[in-house]
Amino acid sequence: HLYIRYLRDKLEDDHTDPKLIISEWGIGYRLEALPGA
Repeated sequence: HLYIRYLRDKLEDDHTDPKLIISEWGIGYRLEALPGA
């Protein structure tokens, strides 16, 4: 969890409202595509 928090701090505008790295309960994490990518 600490590494995901570190990535969110670096990549997200607001790490408390993640848009790129999404937690999927029971699965793990999902990386969302950037708009226009």
